Amino acid sequence: MTGPVNISIENRYLRHGIFWAAWVFGFTFVKSFGSGMDVYAGWLAYYLVTLPIFILHTYLVVYWAASRFLKGYYIILFVLLFIFLMTLFSFIEMVITSGIMSKLFPGVFSHDFSKFDPGKVFVSGIGNIYIILVFAATKMIRTWYISDKKKQQIISRNLFLERADANAEILPGMLLYSISSIERLSSDSAEKVPAAIVLLSEILKSVMQSRKSPVIRMEEELKNVRKLLQLYGIFLAKSHPGVRMEDNGPGPQEIPGCMVFSPIEIMCRQAGQFPADKLVVSRSSRNVTEISWSRKNGLFIDDPGMIIDEMEQLYPGRFTIRLNHSEHSDTLLILENQV
Repeated sequence: MTGPVNISIENRYLRHGIFWAAWVFGFTFVKSFGSGMDVYAGWLAYYLVTLPIFILHTYLVVYWAASRFLKGYYIILFVLLFIFLMTLFSFIEMVITSGIMSKLFPGVFSHDFSKFDPGKVFVSGIGNIYIILVFAATKMIRTWYISDKKKQQIISRNLFLERADANAEILPGMLLYSISSIERLSSDSAEKVPAAIVLLSEILKSVMQSRKSPVIRMEEELKNVRKLLQLYGIFLAKSHPGVRMEDNGPGPQEIPGCMVFSPIEIMCRQAGQFPADKLVVSRSSRNVTEISWSRKNGLFIDDPGMIIDEMEQLYPGRFTIRLNHSEHSDTLLILENQV
């Protein structure tokens, strides 16, 4: 079963069809302007009959000869080939005009083949160069437009990634939550504010340093996670859980910075609580990290959508998040996408 036909202007066949149709009807109008219908019909028939000649001539020059010989010392060969093709197709065109068109429209075209000479063929060929020049110019303008469009897309993508990197470095969700929590603490439990500020400063410094390297050792990542849980323990006025790493085998112990830190931070901040027991982090394969916790006191989080959305804002296209539920525990799987 065939798919839908693409009729967009990006379709090459459509673009070329429009160009040659415009050429046929445009020059028919120019040649016949102010004349009778027989002249209009004659020139229209002429351009339709000779259209394959002009198309073949133009494509041979633009797509074949120019791409192979329009460089270095080959330019001399290109010029000679250009003159040869111009003369050849001009001769064919004049033969058709005299042998066919003059019989169908004797009042419009001459049938005196005896008047042919090399000079007239060459001059006629020069007159037909404009179609090649117009076609080549149109092709160059479109190439320039596409190149500029791709350049703008690359610039826009780079700006987007730069903004994403800046967001990831300062972790805006965590920072705003921490600032508002410290402000609340200043009125409720002012004695806890200095410790919270020190922890927040250390976390931000560590996170920004980790972002400067492609990977970070798991031990360093878990140090940042422990500081985070200690900080959020102050904010939530609850005892924070521990974090331990489980060696699951040959998985590498280096991960992208914040690959574990950010999901745990988002979960605790969004849920407004901690899991019932320790968080267990394991690196099960080259690009998969697991974070597990007990379901002793019920669900910690039910829907990973909040984690997925915020992780995508912080690290566009970097990670894929999945949440698996079992009878006694839940596991958050973080897959590092291949960029």
